[in-house]
Amino acid sequence: MTIIPLNNQQRLQGYTHRVRITHADLTESTADTAQEITLYTAKKGTTVVRVATFLRTAFRTTTDAAHNSTGVAVGDGDLEDRFVAVHQINDRVAGAAVLAKGGTGGEYVFTGAGTIKARFHSMAAKNLAALNQGEIDILLGITEAAELSADTR
Repeated sequence: MTIIPLNNQQRLQGYTHRVRITHADLTESTADTAQEITLYTAKKGTTVVRVATFLRTAFRTTTDAAHNSTGVAVGDGDLEDRFVAVHQINDRVAGAAVLAKGGTGGEYVFTGAGTIKARFHSMAAKNLAALNQGEIDILLGITEAAELSADTR
């Protein structure tokens, strides 16, 4: 997993960070078991303005055509899909993979410390560690209220 703060030009589109996750980051080897990956550690006052996903390369196991379903959602510690609803990122079923997915709408303010997480879902009788292809970018638009309200005079 790679977390990349975006530059000022890129931020004009409303996002502040890009998190790239590849198949190699998915290490859960128990069948039909999801894996959570922490994308960002939020402080009290962190506001999530927007979240989106962009599927760079569909996830799949190239040696197993029956491994045909992998989902991802973006949420926090309380609600797995608070920011982006679960959607398909495996392309073994024609037309099933979602190239880009926008957030569920609305800003969310952390009233205490918390985390923004991606939750990857596996299918019955298959595991995430078996995936040998796939790359997704999760775009985060975040403001830090404590930093923005700091007295810098």
